[in-house]
Amino acid sequence: MFKAPGDTPLFDLYLDQLNSEDAALLSTFPFDPWYGFDTANPAMEEAEA
Repeated sequence: MFKAPGDTPLFDLYLDQLNSEDAALLSTFPFDPWYGFDTANPAMEEAEA
């Protein structure tokens, strides 16, 4: 069975050492590039293909 991400004492220790601004930045890190790619408009050549 898979464990939940961050479901370890070591991960909790790492998160406890972050200040709230850094934790917020870390939480968006994997999603920002994905949103940028997913919502990008195609180039005209791709749109007309």
